[in-house]
Amino acid sequence: MSEWTVACEPELDWDEPDDVLATYVETVNQSQEALSGGPAITLTVRGLVITGELIPNWQWFDEVAHISGGQDSTYFELASALKEHARVTSEAVAARSAGDELTDEQQGALRTRTAYIHLRNATVESLSSGPRQAGYWRGRLSDVSGWSIARTAS
Repeated sequence: MSEWTVACEPELDWDEPDDVLATYVETVNQSQEALSGGPAITLTVRGLVITGELIPNWQWFDEVAHISGGQDSTYFELASALKEHARVTSEAVAARSAGDELTDEQQGALRTRTAYIHLRNATVESLSSGPRQAGYWRGRLSDVSGWSIARTAS
């Protein structure tokens, strides 16, 4: 009788987000241009199916600010700060790729962990109810248990 060797994955920390999804979101967040139609994504979050267009974090805050009070909104100020952070991060990625020395600000921007995902034109669906339009949706990446790069057919 032969012995079976089972290769085990390293122990997973279920409170941490999926590294691949976090990298995908981080890449979108580094965009300095607003996305008119972000990549379609479907998420499973605590038994809910959430679909929408993935957009950069700064764009989400900017668009929400304009529907909830305009330039005087706290969201508008936060969007400006996030947009600046996205600019610094994008410059840091370019500098690192070119082999240039990074500033302290650029190094800090690269160490910032992506913890949230931002969707526009979101729809939330549960087993007990049909699809419900959610508009702009923001959620913790660590709450996402599954995802695909496309919308599901409703």
